[in-house]
Amino acid sequence: HFLFALVLLVVSCAAAGHGADRLRIAYSSISGAYTGIWVAHDAGFFAKEGLEDQIILIPSATQLAQVTVAGDVDIASLGGGPMIAATLSGADLKVFGNNVNKMIFSLHAKPEIKSIEELRGKRIGVSRFGSSSDVSARYALRKFNIDPQKDVVLMQLGSMSNMFGALRSGAIEASMVSPPTQFLSEKLGFKELVSVTDMNYAYPNTAMATSGELMRKKPDLVDRFMRAY
Repeated sequence: HFLFALVLLVVSCAAAGHGADRLRIAYSSISGAYTGIWVAHDAGFFAKEGLEDQIILIPSATQLAQVTVAGDVDIASLGGGPMIAATLSGADLKVFGNNVNKMIFSLHAKPEIKSIEELRGKRIGVSRFGSSSDVSARYALRKFNIDPQKDVVLMQLGSMSNMFGALRSGAIEASMVSPPTQFLSEKLGFKELVSVTDMNYAYPNTAMATSGELMRKKPDLVDRFMRAY
């Protein structure tokens, strides 16, 4: 009986190991918008769906869209703008979900800047042109009749940590921030000039996408990802 039980245990473990499918999941920023991915990982939801998840940070939504099309990433969680732009340029990308239906950003500035109008002629940090932070900044500025092309200097700094680091060092006067960086910024005394979150700006932030090829050949992987997520 013991030998029979042992054989069953070995066979079941081998079957479980064989049944696990690797799934490379990439996200484009350290932000609260991507919390669901980490929760699903830490809680073992991906494993319960037979997925061996590999979570990767690629701090550029534009680059993430490219590597997803190339097949280097299976699932991408990124801002809707770069993904839509890539699709319009001919990329074979398919959107199958959305994390948040609005922008979650605030425009923070040095304490001596009291209003958004005082940003005229000043430098504002965004990650990259066309990114969610860039779209948010331009939307907020236009709401206060500030031309983002002429009245301010928008600077591409690559990542949220770089953006906030530049604000702390004084290299720029203001920056877009999102949770959890937003909480640190407030703690350190930087001033919120406007909350884009409170504006309820409808936007796919962030979208979940995959390549058209994976969607056609392995739709079950997407289904299992969604059940875990």
